[in-house]
Amino acid sequence: MAPKSKKILANTTYYLIQNFKIVFLMGKGTCRFEPTCSRYAQEAIANLPLYRAIPKIIHRVIKCNPLFKGGYDPVHKPKMKGARK
Repeated sequence: MAPKSKKILANTTYYLIQNFKIVFLMGKGTCRFEPTCSRYAQEAIANLPLYRAIPKIIHRVIKCNPLFKGGYDPVHKPKMKGARK
């Protein structure tokens, strides 16, 4: 996917999640995670292939409920094959 297309998709996803939060959080404005789910989605799309980013975003949004503790949960970038520790 072209970089410009990825940026458009990342921004669209960001705004969709923002609207999701407004509707379902009823304006409470609280987020359980750092970075927020919308920022997480932007970073995932920017740094991962879509086939990895989309499931991670869905998983993250599903975790945004009282059953999960929340906290710091960054996007984990894929490791390079053959990279040394």
